[in-house]
Amino acid sequence: MVDEITAGLITSVVRLMVAVFVSYSFFKSRSPPAMYLGLFFILFGIHGWFRTLSLMTGNEILFFLHRLAMIFPTVIILQVISQSVSWISRYKIVFAIAAVSIILSYVDAFVFGGFVGEARTLWATIPSFSFSAVGMLMTAYFFNAQKGMPRLGRNIMAVGFMLQSVLLFAAFLIVRNNLAGVGFYLGLVFTSIIAVGWWMVREKLDMMS
Repeated sequence: MVDEITAGLITSVVRLMVAVFVSYSFFKSRSPPAMYLGLFFILFGIHGWFRTLSLMTGNEILFFLHRLAMIFPTVIILQVISQSVSWISRYKIVFAIAAVSIILSYVDAFVFGGFVGEARTLWATIPSFSFSAVGMLMTAYFFNAQKGMPRLGRNIMAVGFMLQSVLLFAAFLIVRNNLAGVGFYLGLVFTSIIAVGWWMVREKLDMMS
């Protein structure tokens, strides 16, 4: 069995390093997509840290922060999309989704009991992981739709986000079979795919043009 704590720490470190790389690109190029992608990786890196610390200490507050950091990127990308889709702003969809994110995180941590609840009532994990997976699909759509980016790079990024989405949809089975460590390492691979895509975008590499 792959050690979940080690896998979580390694994956989180790499994700945070990628976030720093992308954020640096933002400050250098003033590119809004870089800022949002940086926020994504920062949250997902932090979510891994919080999950690992919660596993080590049993602290439910840390588990709540883990869930919130895992789900909230959906809110971020929805806010980005709302800039070009007026009805999302008109009907306060982002606010509603943010509220749902907080409620789901609270229920997972304090109603079901964090890792205890995750082990006893696995079905309770489905809404949170599915919510996060949908956010990854929206992110794949958003970056793939950026026609100003080199095509190959944004396609690679979209593939990485879609794979991450599949992983989150499968989280129920991964946790049930005690394979969370494997899940973290798969997430690391998919993160690397996204990072390669972003590097190609930044360097304006496009072998498909």
